[in-house]
Amino acid sequence: MAKRAFFLRKSHQQSDESLPLLERRPLNLRFLTASATCLLMLGAFVLPSSYSKEGPGPLFDILGQYQDQDIIQINGTQTYPTTGKLNMTTVSVSGGPYTVLPGADAFYSWLATDGNRYLVVPSEITYPHVTHQQANQVSSAQMADSQTQAKVAAARYLKLPVTEKISVLQTASGSPAEGQVQGGDRILKVGDKQINTLKDVTETVQASEGRPVTFEISRNGENKNVTLTPRRDDKSGRWLVGIVLKQDFDLPFEATYNLDGVGGPSAGLMLTLGTIDKLTEQSLLAPEGAGNEDSARSYVAGTGTIDASGKVGAIGGIKYKIIASGRHGAHYFLAPRENCGDLQEIRRTDPNVFKYYRGETPAGDMQVIPVDNVDEAVDALTKIKNGPRSVPHLRVKGFRQSRRARWVMGKHTVILCVFAHAPVCVRVPHLR
Repeated sequence: MAKRAFFLRKSHQQSDESLPLLERRPLNLRFLTASATCLLMLGAFVLPSSYSKEGPGPLFDILGQYQDQDIIQINGTQTYPTTGKLNMTTVSVSGGPYTVLPGADAFYSWLATDGNRYLVVPSEITYPHVTHQQANQVSSAQMADSQTQAKVAAARYLKLPVTEKISVLQTASGSPAEGQVQGGDRILKVGDKQINTLKDVTETVQASEGRPVTFEISRNGENKNVTLTPRRDDKSGRWLVGIVLKQDFDLPFEATYNLDGVGGPSAGLMLTLGTIDKLTEQSLLAPEGAGNEDSARSYVAGTGTIDASGKVGAIGGIKYKIIASGRHGAHYFLAPRENCGDLQEIRRTDPNVFKYYRGETPAGDMQVIPVDNVDEAVDALTKIKNGPRSVPHLRVKGFRQSRRARWVMGKHTVILCVFAHAPVCVRVPHLR
């Protein structure tokens, strides 16, 4: 026993290098296991995650400048000075098909330690099978269409002459239109109906109930007639000829919107109001710093899609847009009436979302004003300018949420439908 005890004492005094391999292995395994665990944890925080994040994005004063340029530039007609701030709101999007979202960013956004709220979910839920290129193409196309619709809606509100031209963008493979019409053809008549709007084409085709319809088209300066027989779509029950239509407009002015890097359809309403403001002698907002009874009357934020007729449509991510507006001190917020269902739910579950701030301190409840069209939006701005007592309050009771999608024939039909009411996204790192 004495000899064995002596041997063990001597062994403990030996260096690690003199220990047998079998005696050193447990120490190495423990070290390697701990190191691997640390590396895995570090990698989970640093490496790209499989999650996407949505949250409050930046605001753009569309009456001001962005990247040293006026956001709204109008040529070909007289413009007028504007007062106040008319803020277009956005939703920041990270991860998914847009940017890389590190694990640490996803984790801390989920905790929401900065006072904001974020939606952090697996990317496959919100963006299933959508590539980076596809997402950016759709987002850019939506913004381009939104800008076109905004110009037309503003011109029609101001009773300026607008000429709408309907042409063929593309035809669906295997459809009645394939080989008969081609991209660029302008549609002049369908049956006996003169075509002035996109709606004229769709209504006439549906009224045919499958009977052959004659299309008068203009191609390279020459007019010709083609006869197409609509086919009934089993899913929608609608009569289709396989034509994807494109709207073009002749306006008495040229308008350019400098919002490089911003995508999505929901800037339409605010761009329309900004265009109207610049083309109207009397400003829509009260001047800043003029000693107004309520200084908030010079500052309005909002969101909403727009179509050429001036109809305001629903958008996504309205919660985050309201949060961003409140953090920047907006007392008044224009919202699509179709989003009243969303607003009612937010007010029930998280009423603090509707607070507006002065610095870091809550200053009161934001007034959210629901609008259906451009006329109602301009009327709301007029009432805000004239005084807070004339401003309509949000009444969400009785309104039902409505979500519409624009279905288009073609290769990216599913993608277009998924993003039909996507939020406005800013395509810069961590702000998409």
